[in-house]
Amino acid sequence: ISEESIDRSGDIVLANGMDDSLFGANPVVTLNHNYELAPVGLSAWRKPSAESGFKGIKAKTIYPTRPESFPENLPWIPDQIFALVQTGLLAGKSIGFLPLIARSPTSQEIRDTPSLIKVNLIIEKWLLLEYACCAFPAQPHALVQTVHA
Repeated sequence: ISEESIDRSGDIVLANGMDDSLFGANPVVTLNHNYELAPVGLSAWRKPSAESGFKGIKAKTIYPTRPESFPENLPWIPDQIFALVQTGLLAGKSIGFLPLIARSPTSQEIRDTPSLIKVNLIIEKWLLLEYACCAFPAQPHALVQTVHA
């Protein structure tokens, strides 16, 4: 759902800075961060990960099946979204968060890693509000890696 490289906003969000303590009580997954729509899934877990060149946050999203009590004449949005994820048409994930501690890269960091000259903020600590399935995530490397039916 997030990866530690420069995102489209020019920021780097550090994985170990995630605080998901409040999110865990209501772990909803949205569509395109649109809070006017019903959630499309639930997050079973989220965790920092560093493997195979990836450093960021991985998560497991569950797309609930239609309950029998749900009106048959209405579309069950989680089914539609999961189908789009399965086909690869909706492969992006994006975090909705509040920065708690953020700073500009230091001169020494820029000398050590010249690409940091492009960075606006390094977000060291942040509060996860939600994450979303989306076509164009702010972090272009935050993509679905595995899909299970």
